[in-house]
Amino acid sequence: MRKHLTNSAVTMVCIALFLIYAIFLTAYIPPGTLRVAVTVALLVVLGALSAPSMSGSLAAKILFLIAVPVVHIIYEGIDPAKPSLNIVVGLVEFVCISIGATAGHIANRKLRPSVH
Repeated sequence: MRKHLTNSAVTMVCIALFLIYAIFLTAYIPPGTLRVAVTVALLVVLGALSAPSMSGSLAAKILFLIAVPVVHIIYEGIDPAKPSLNIVVGLVEFVCISIGATAGHIANRKLRPSVH
């Protein structure tokens, strides 16, 4: 039970940080390649920093972190003119946060002292 609470809390922090970025800070970054690069970097870093804080397998961590792009899509809403574009953006966000979570999970396993 405690494992799920910790994973949920870490996921909520990631959602909050990403929404703060998406709502407030993107106004200061010009649209284009720079904004995309910053968004990708932020998602990878969020995934990498959250994975060691969460417990369980990598699949469990990624299942919790899928909430970040889902909440972003729900917040932004689906554009009726381009409904599939939001899904593509969500998939890219999911891939970025999954790459970060995988890197953080692997680094945590390599750096953690093994118990024999």
